[in-house]
Amino acid sequence: MQRAVIAAIEFQPGVPLVQQIVDQLSLAINQGGLPNGAKLPPIRELSELMNVGKSTVVDALDRLRAKGLVVSRQGSGHYIHRPSIQSQHATGPDLHPQDTLSRVRRALLLNNGALRPGCGFLPASWLPADELLKAVRSTLRATALRMGEYGEVGGYLPLREALRVKLSTVGIEVPVEQIITTANTVQAIDLLMRLLIKPGDTVLLDDPCYFNMHTNLALHGAKVITIARDCDGLDLEAFEQLLIAHRPVLYMTNSTLHNPTGHSFSAAQVYRLLELSHRYGVHILEDDLYGDIQQRRTPRLAASGLDNVSYVSGFSKTLTANSRVSYTATPRYRRNWPHA
Repeated sequence: MQRAVIAAIEFQPGVPLVQQIVDQLSLAINQGGLPNGAKLPPIRELSELMNVGKSTVVDALDRLRAKGLVVSRQGSGHYIHRPSIQSQHATGPDLHPQDTLSRVRRALLLNNGALRPGCGFLPASWLPADELLKAVRSTLRATALRMGEYGEVGGYLPLREALRVKLSTVGIEVPVEQIITTANTVQAIDLLMRLLIKPGDTVLLDDPCYFNMHTNLALHGAKVITIARDCDGLDLEAFEQLLIAHRPVLYMTNSTLHNPTGHSFSAAQVYRLLELSHRYGVHILEDDLYGDIQQRRTPRLAASGLDNVSYVSGFSKTLTANSRVSYTATPRYRRNWPHA
């Protein structure tokens, strides 16, 4: 029966073979099509049954082992291992970095016009393509002679000056020296992770949150704890208890238009979060990527000053996902961190 199930795997174009094998075998295992304890055919036979290379089979088996769905026995082979419902709940979500990165690649490659709400993408028709094209052409004409030069360490200075003015409109006063441009918000957040956390440190995330945060933190060796966040925000008493019990070094959050609930912190919630962060020594990474599409202004955490808050934002939701311009504003004592 195992051979028939494996031979029935169908492959679709545009998706990595390894991921398709893992997804379809995982489904077969969880639904009982591949019974618990059954021995899988040898790697060479699996390769022939699925008409793929042996290295592809080996990679797929490695991922299935990481998911706890396959176990290997020295000198004996590979066996199906379907965890009980209790053990599935106990182990929590699958945070294997390779699996999540594969999902990201699949989402980015998908271009069939379907909605992708989990990715936070906006329809292209919502974005000012014509105005952006005119601005790009004008800028290129004005800076053509500098195209072959290296730029400033922190990014294009006139842009950073414009960002300083922009930040002041939401109450964040910061000198241009503390503003650094990046290719996207993920890069900005990754740079801040490198600065703020060490392997083994605990980081607090909203639950739910942007799914890739778990993967990025796992790659940095961080321990992740979560605080439930819904359309009304956080339970701040529970938040304080987590700070006391786990002593996280970093709390990462969307202050405005939280993804995916759409919640924005009130002034009272911002004040309390800042008070708790100072009391327990936890730094806040404020991801404000959606702030520019907010209709009603709400306070930013970084408006209190950047002594205990790092701020990240960008233009993928207001100009174009291909703008490749995001930025971070960091505390004064971290001015020289890009040189590290």
